[in-house]
Amino acid sequence: MKLITKFIETKEKETTIFQFYNNHNIKSVVIKLADDFPQHKQGEIIVKYAQNGITTDLILFGSAKIGDSAELEISVDTPVSASHIYVTSPCKAQISPFEVVAIQGGNYYPAYFDTDIKENYFLDTVSVFTSPEGYSNYSVYTSINGRDFEFLARKNDDKPCDYKKGDIFSANGREARIIRIYIEYNSSSAEALFDRVQFNGKKSGSRIQNRPKINIPEFKDSVYNIDITEKDTYDELYGIIERRLGDEYKSWFEFLLGENPNKSGYDYFELSDKNGKILISGNSGVCIAMGLNHYLKYYCKVNISQVGDQAKMPPSIVAIGHKAFKETKAKIRYAYNYCTLSYSMAFFDEKQWRDELDWLALSGVNVVLDATAQEEVWRRFLGSIGYAHDEILRFIAGPAYYAWAYMANLSGFGGPVHDSWFCERVELARKNQLIMRKLGMHPCLQGYSGMVPCDICEHDSEADIIKQGTWCSFERPAMLRTTSPTFKKYAEKFYSAQKEVYGDYSKYFATDPFHEGGKVADMSPKEIAREVLSAMLKENKEAVWVIQSWQKNPKSELLAGISDVQNGKEHAIVLDLYADKITNYTEGCSGNPNCGYSEEFDKTPWVFCMLNNFGGRLGLHGHLDNLATRIPKAFNTAECVKGIGITPEASFNNPVLYDFIFESVWVDDADSQMKEINLRKWIRDYAERRYGFKSASAEKAWDILLDTVYKAELNNLGQGAPESIINARPALQIRAASTWGNSQISYDKELLKDAARLLIEDYELLNKSEGYKYDLISVLQQILSNTAQDVHAEMAQAIKAKDLNSFEKKSDEFIGIADTMDIITSGSEYYLLGRWVQGAKALAKNADDFTRALYELNAKSLITTWGSYNQSETGGLHDYSNRQWSGLISDFYKPRWVRWINERKKELKGEPFEEKIDWFPIEWNWVRQNTIYKATPETLDLKILAEKVI
Repeated sequence: MKLITKFIETKEKETTIFQFYNNHNIKSVVIKLADDFPQHKQGEIIVKYAQNGITTDLILFGSAKIGDSAELEISVDTPVSASHIYVTSPCKAQISPFEVVAIQGGNYYPAYFDTDIKENYFLDTVSVFTSPEGYSNYSVYTSINGRDFEFLARKNDDKPCDYKKGDIFSANGREARIIRIYIEYNSSSAEALFDRVQFNGKKSGSRIQNRPKINIPEFKDSVYNIDITEKDTYDELYGIIERRLGDEYKSWFEFLLGENPNKSGYDYFELSDKNGKILISGNSGVCIAMGLNHYLKYYCKVNISQVGDQAKMPPSIVAIGHKAFKETKAKIRYAYNYCTLSYSMAFFDEKQWRDELDWLALSGVNVVLDATAQEEVWRRFLGSIGYAHDEILRFIAGPAYYAWAYMANLSGFGGPVHDSWFCERVELARKNQLIMRKLGMHPCLQGYSGMVPCDICEHDSEADIIKQGTWCSFERPAMLRTTSPTFKKYAEKFYSAQKEVYGDYSKYFATDPFHEGGKVADMSPKEIAREVLSAMLKENKEAVWVIQSWQKNPKSELLAGISDVQNGKEHAIVLDLYADKITNYTEGCSGNPNCGYSEEFDKTPWVFCMLNNFGGRLGLHGHLDNLATRIPKAFNTAECVKGIGITPEASFNNPVLYDFIFESVWVDDADSQMKEINLRKWIRDYAERRYGFKSASAEKAWDILLDTVYKAELNNLGQGAPESIINARPALQIRAASTWGNSQISYDKELLKDAARLLIEDYELLNKSEGYKYDLISVLQQILSNTAQDVHAEMAQAIKAKDLNSFEKKSDEFIGIADTMDIITSGSEYYLLGRWVQGAKALAKNADDFTRALYELNAKSLITTWGSYNQSETGGLHDYSNRQWSGLISDFYKPRWVRWINERKKELKGEPFEEKIDWFPIEWNWVRQNTIYKATPETLDLKILAEKVI
């Protein structure tokens, strides 16, 4: 138990308020009444508490009648997490002093507690004392230097802690100075509850080892601080050819950087024949790369994608003949949503980033949202305002959760990262951004809008903050009052730290102040916008603020605030995030509080974006016809459209959409009206280059896909693709697997089976293409998902009819579908759970035992429970990122259904059964296991499997 000594005390009539600097787990409140308090006074003292700074909703802690004693203790059986304590006493009694006794704890498990025993010991035993309420699961680690932790033991049973003896673990003489207890679960509370640790052993006498220092040179002193030459750009382009096609094809091409020959100022590329080679000209590396991709697509019938290349080159150079020329009005070709960086790219290594940059360049992308190594920016920034390293580590989230950390939705969860993370990610970021610079891409970095840790006032008493409450049951970081002097000071410190990490090459900064329900208090969005943009421009006079238009954002007053800054609209760009489904740029009008007081976000430059995917949830889905019609309409009629972008919450899905959108804005004459692309003709060309051969049956299959899964009017329900019912928590009636998803199929399901039949007609001809195999697997898994819906409905009907035989038959069929889906998805690396989990573990190769387990837990929790109990159950996040991945189906989704089906069989037999299964402990237990999953695909005969499915 420990005494809380840091708090702010205020008085309101009969109530004394004690405000902590962050949440504490409160077990009891001890009240000592003033000496002059009249002992004979009758009445009751009432104690209430607030959580996460939300003082409008107080919760009763307990009460006590005033008696003869001047000291009262009010206790609860299970500690509660509180940010404020309210003590109300009759007759305006003075209460002094005030004591709170609390068990140590984080707001949520998992959480870690380090005990420094000050000297090095050879440990015989370690005894751990946790909450006696329910039981706790945890792991024990030890360290000599405070950085590297070695696994010692794990408690994974359901036995309560013996509060007299604790849980005793043998240490076998291991030398250690620090003992870490990592609380992973508590059966009676969502809190991470821990009391103390004891040990037996003897001093080793060895020298105390300090934590190794993190030595990262500033960017200006690094090998990446170089000027870019034309040769650097050409070398990068030849590197793309070598990696994606083969070294022998570099001699086919010659590149030339130069201005648009039409003197229009538009980005362009031009293809021509020169001395038996293909000359590709362009005004930047990415424009030349786009030209290279045009040649590969339309002259070589080659397809480069995120999910399987078809790179069978012709036997000799295909001449251009007449020059091929394309240009674009789309000054910006943008990539990513913050969520993409977590749902798809959380565990990218150098090779995966290199592949992605190749693909982005070939797609003509020139602005890339990049948060790689932002943790180092925050380490430096927080250090500059007085935070110690251990405190910083508690604020920085784990690698799967950075998207939401940088959108100010959460902090700390999934951490702490190992110190090696900072060095390795800075190296990776600098390497990637040097590649971007050589190709003419701009990294879009994080802008600063005031996020700070909730306990900032402990370090800076002048910090003027607004508590932000919760986001999906996560405690949000605090936000500085944007109009305060502290904001200006901190913004300067933040941008200074960012420049130390990345240099000052980039001019794009993304931030959305008070994102998704943030509390602005008495400030106006206009004031906030003015101060945020002014701080950016003070850092970089060419800065461009990148703002997401999502749901009802941005507020019209925020857009007005941009105009308060001199030439403000020249320094802002709005991403119309979901324009493939809902265009926000058309919504502005007089009096509208959202999206502007006039169209096009009050005539602010904006970008037409495709969102399409939510949470990485898989399924064939898209608004391809909307892209074909809306993009030309925007460029032909809108005054302020500046480009296109992809903003999926996760990519690596539906590759045809990305191929189309990036090609759609390149035209013969950008000054002329943009014409709609003939989708039927375009999709036939796409099928040929995707599969490496011209196949009439494959073309017909794609005609069906255009009329079903990629037709906008048939794919307008909920967010993203219809979800597989197999991925849902079992129930009789299921609307969706995730809270905000849907599972309704609006197209004719039989047509998709026809598409599969057509795809396998030329199987022997096409199956050498990785793109073909990926597409066929995608179609088959979608058919299985669709079929599972029908079978589930029959299962539910059998239960209602109390027909055991029918239920057993249909439930067996349902489980068989899950088994088949797991087998089919094992044929592609992009459908493997093991690829995701092994990628997470690989990032800890230079770290310690604790970090390897932590990163794996990050990977598995994000795609299942999303967080721990509060986020999964109260926050509604469980299965938000559900995916049809081999390994996940067999080990996570299928066991849930088997458990539920067995209970329903008992019910139909008239036997005792479990009516309502508590799924979270089962799911969380899977998250915490260290099962090894294959990261390489199986070799399958997909034709035989397809015939079985159809």
